[in-house]
Amino acid sequence: MKKSILSLILAIVLAPLAAMAQKSYSTLWKQVSEAQQNDLPKTALQTLEQISDRASQEKAYGQLLKAEAMATQYWYEISADSLKPAIERLEAKRQEMSDKAAKAVMAAVLSKAYESFKAQAADDWKQLRNTYAQEAMANTALLAEAKADGYKPLVVVGYNDAVFNSDLLSVIAYETRLFGKAGKHYEMSGNRRAACIMALYELKKNSGDAYRREKTIKKSQRIYSLDSLINIYKDLDVAGEVAIERYYAMTQCQDVKVEDRITYIHYILDNWGAWQNAGQMRNEERALTNPRFTATMGSLTAMPNKPVKVALRDVVNLKSVTVNIYSTDMQGNSGISITTPEQFKKHKAHLKNAQQPLSVTRQFAYHPNYEKFADTLTIEGLPTGVYVVEITSQPSTQSRYAMLYVSDVYLMKQAQPGNMTRYVVVSRTTGKPLSGASVDVKEGNARKTLHCDHNGEATYKHEKRWAQNEFAYTATDKAAPTQNVYAAYYENKGDSKE
Repeated sequence: MKKSILSLILAIVLAPLAAMAQKSYSTLWKQVSEAQQNDLPKTALQTLEQISDRASQEKAYGQLLKAEAMATQYWYEISADSLKPAIERLEAKRQEMSDKAAKAVMAAVLSKAYESFKAQAADDWKQLRNTYAQEAMANTALLAEAKADGYKPLVVVGYNDAVFNSDLLSVIAYETRLFGKAGKHYEMSGNRRAACIMALYELKKNSGDAYRREKTIKKSQRIYSLDSLINIYKDLDVAGEVAIERYYAMTQCQDVKVEDRITYIHYILDNWGAWQNAGQMRNEERALTNPRFTATMGSLTAMPNKPVKVALRDVVNLKSVTVNIYSTDMQGNSGISITTPEQFKKHKAHLKNAQQPLSVTRQFAYHPNYEKFADTLTIEGLPTGVYVVEITSQPSTQSRYAMLYVSDVYLMKQAQPGNMTRYVVVSRTTGKPLSGASVDVKEGNARKTLHCDHNGEATYKHEKRWAQNEFAYTATDKAAPTQNVYAAYYENKGDSKE
């Protein structure tokens, strides 16, 4: 469907009626669903009309609101030109109604219709939307006495029904967004819990539903208003909902630290821990204190017998981190990469010391369980070879894996005229040429081995394309990874550049 005319359509929950009536409504809505699936809007409209007529007679306001709103949507989908006649039909139907609660429901439908379709419905859609909203909420006492046909008040989907006693007022207030008007009625009638929720929604409406980044919590008008609301209703369990809103608002203040968030979570749980949505705050605390870390080695290639630093960042709630180093039977051109637990398990046969890896552990000093900190861990120098690095933690988190290529072989290349490439293989340690080194070159599906001279140099003439990858090695060092360093030669007006 192109638009959703009412959030109510998606959220309301059918209440149990008499067994026969429940079956009948259920059957009718099933027919609407089947017509929708088979792309039969006219059939759906006929069924919706049956639901609407019956709901009007039985004062099943939730059924009525849903059916009429959906019918308007179908008319629009059949033809945009049908929208205005459909709305006019609703207006006429409302005028014919004698039941005041039903007329209020229909006014809410019309208000939402103008809100949804805007100028397509009428040039003065804003005025009509506001007019019908006011008419829908004209008699708050009447709406508070009327039951929403067993539908949960949409404004508090998931809340305890006892907050609003399943009344029609809360539903209409939500659809028209006239929360303040409903709140005044609840306050005057002694239902402070409902008044609190309506005040919260009025505040959100006025300050914007979306959270905005703010510099400081002290300068946040939203925070100030929420604190004032909490102070008024702090003796009620529903004030926990306002406090939860305040928590999410404070997360957008740049001067709020994780410690401040944890402290406020505990404040909510200490005062309103029994509130049904307090579980959100427990989940927030778990997320903030969830054991985690990131680890980087800087480079996946290291020189033989030289220490390798492992940087540990964003460490939270960990006692230690352990690095296990596994030697392998692989060469740098094996084409195997182990970076996940699944890949580690798959290629475990390549590990030489799978049962007794070289291990290095970093024990951490005490930090609060929410505090982020950084540290480093050093792997002592390793002999030439291809290694798999596994990083684990206590408490346990998902293991991290990386390849580590320990080699003294370093390959450089230079593009030259005539489709030629010059290769030079040198020692990482000394920078001197490696006499007798070899370079395996892949061009397309073709492979060729080049043998370097005493200067560690070799040349290659490519046929169709530049080499895709190269693997440099010596008789005693085949651990350097395959590389693909781009190099091309260009000529422009007699000048060349590499």
